[in-house]
Amino acid sequence: MSTIDDVPSPGPDTNPEDSCTSVERDPEAGKGPWPDRLLAAYRSPVLLWLLVAFGAGLRIAQYLFNRSLWVDESYIALNVIERSFGGLLEPLFHNQAAPIGYLWASRLAVDLFGTSEYALRLVPLAGGVASIVLFLYVGRRVLSRDVLPGALLLFAVSDRLIYYASEVKQYSTDVAVALALLLCVLQLIGDDVTWRRVVLLSTVGAMGIWVSHPAIFVAAGGGLSVFGIAAWRRDWPRVARISASGAVWASSFAVAFVVSVDRLTQNTRHLKYWASTFMPTPPFTIEAARWFRTTALEVVEDPGGVALPRLAVAAIMVGLGYLLLFKRDAGLVLIAPVLLCLTASGLHKYPFGNRLVLFLVPTMILLAFAGVEAVLERIPRIGAISALALGIALVASPAVGALRAVRSPREHEEVRAVLEYVRDSRRPGDVIYLYYAVRFPMRYYAPRIGFSEAEYTLGKNSRRDPERYLSEIDALRGHDRVWIVFTHATRKLGLDEQQYILEYLDGIGVRLEARNEVDAAAYLYDLR
Repeated sequence: MSTIDDVPSPGPDTNPEDSCTSVERDPEAGKGPWPDRLLAAYRSPVLLWLLVAFGAGLRIAQYLFNRSLWVDESYIALNVIERSFGGLLEPLFHNQAAPIGYLWASRLAVDLFGTSEYALRLVPLAGGVASIVLFLYVGRRVLSRDVLPGALLLFAVSDRLIYYASEVKQYSTDVAVALALLLCVLQLIGDDVTWRRVVLLSTVGAMGIWVSHPAIFVAAGGGLSVFGIAAWRRDWPRVARISASGAVWASSFAVAFVVSVDRLTQNTRHLKYWASTFMPTPPFTIEAARWFRTTALEVVEDPGGVALPRLAVAAIMVGLGYLLLFKRDAGLVLIAPVLLCLTASGLHKYPFGNRLVLFLVPTMILLAFAGVEAVLERIPRIGAISALALGIALVASPAVGALRAVRSPREHEEVRAVLEYVRDSRRPGDVIYLYYAVRFPMRYYAPRIGFSEAEYTLGKNSRRDPERYLSEIDALRGHDRVWIVFTHATRKLGLDEQQYILEYLDGIGVRLEARNEVDAAAYLYDLR
């Protein structure tokens, strides 16, 4: 991997003037009037590394806040804690899906550091911090040095990237693996492809496929792009070496598919849950056009994290066109994984939406700032001002949100604080009833905060028959202190289940106290 001061050879169709790594430093830079010194500081590698450190600091701050495990996290956490390495090869309970490599890395962290939230989130944090460094190196091969700091800043402050760097899920490592593969593929364009490098690239790709499910889109899309480019130019030695890497990647994916991926593509529950994220086929109908428009805006907003999605989509389209015209190789490498992911979506094999496309956020940011670069380079006279305005519009809101989150870190289903409150406030003889969704968080937290199974009653999932909730409550009548604990309360099928249960409780008993946290609560009732 090159260092920040290395100057890689430009690709066959790369204009050296457009490469942020090919511009020689001016020995007089920083010695002129203050605008020149300011510009020199802006273009300095020091600024880029400061932005890397800033992004890492935001992710570490969120990690150290140590919010409660929410329901979905508890599913993965319990799978990791309660199973051996071999057991993690089997289907996960509660319909969960995660790459084997991610699960094994998490299991290793638990073996080394214990079962705390910190240990369980160590692998996602490592992926989040590594991804910032990798984004810098990838960005240097795609963007000019004048727009790279803006792209790196947006990546550093992206809300979803910060959040998932401290969630017990694989999405943060998806981003890191995608960037590592992009960097490997981009190195196949302009650098000498020696057999030693082929071994390195083959290893990264083969391992990445086991750590990240969507890695196959990046490996296959990028690999096919550079293969096609080399074949078009009749660079047969490069074709042979790229083919060797591709064969290793394909073999690794074939084994991973048989071991774990195949069963995920046939999971009817997953397919039903993600139905709206599958691309309509054929993709040339009016319905498909509406889906593309809606999906583009939704994905750019979440997980893209941009507050002005229409502006971002426009910048992405301009940036894609600019790259395909002036930096064609890089443009093809970036867009090919997106097209493969959309194809898999159309085949109902991989959802194109929400957190499952977090791995495409780096591509969105690179394309958007390629659009900023296009404005800067191709609009006479007012290009610099327009590019500055566009860059600020893309970055401003996420940056403000990230700074606010330092003071008020992101929270989600803070059930741990609720359970600790019940533990500290309960009296001998108190009855504790858990709404059914509290089951797995309680299973994780009970031994850590001092509950035994005999001390609480677990409700049943009664979405299809809500009156069963009321029957369970009726069984608690006659007790003077009954705790009702909620988290992850469903609002599906036209019913807010938490409100439904509370209204019934208010009708049959007296509410004595309540403790409300983010998406979690405990209520104490006298039901005599």
